Amino acid sequence: MKTTITGWLVLNAIDHINDAYSANRENLPDDEVRFSVGAHLMIALAIEGIGNEVANVALDTWTRDRLEKTETPLKWRILSGVAGRTPFDPGKEPLQTVQHLVTLRNEIAHPKIQEGGDEIIVRSKTGKIVRNVPDDRRLEDGDTVYLALGKLLDTYNCKTAAQATQRAITAMKKLRDHLEISRLDWIDEVERKLQDTLNKWKL
Repeated sequence: MKTTITGWLVLNAIDHINDAYSANRENLPDDEVRFSVGAHLMIALAIEGIGNEVANVALDTWTRDRLEKTETPLKWRILSGVAGRTPFDPGKEPLQTVQHLVTLRNEIAHPKIQEGGDEIIVRSKTGKIVRNVPDDRRLEDGDTVYLALGKLLDTYNCKTAAQATQRAITAMKKLRDHLEISRLDWIDEVERKLQDTLNKWKL
């Protein structure tokens, strides 16, 4: 498969998704969050990268150099309107996915102290996970207690990582096909790789 840095970012996202599903099966919520954050970051960077790759093909140097500093959703909208095409609607796909991933990327790249919630998650020594554990629950030998992880786990988990990556790949294909660019066949390859990964986990 002839790919690019953007393609490798997508493959890295898929590797993180595989690790997140493995952590989920092993009931390791902190590792699931960690790998899912990695997947979201990689796919968000890929969404930005594909815009730059397409700009290299679709635009002249002067325009491309100036567009490079533009925020990613606007860049996608401008690119989609090249050569008189109808630009993508900001209120619809694929720009909704692009905006969502840019927002997550900024949250990850520029973290701020945020309220983690008061949910208590307990993992027993046998690996059983219990969420929303009451404050007065008696802990047993071998229990692992996770505090302020619940909100992160709801946002960054194996399923949301897989969904975000699939949506991003679909968006990339839509941009490629909309502009009739023939050099981005690697997108189909990484989509198959993602599906193989999900099939491995019987999803």
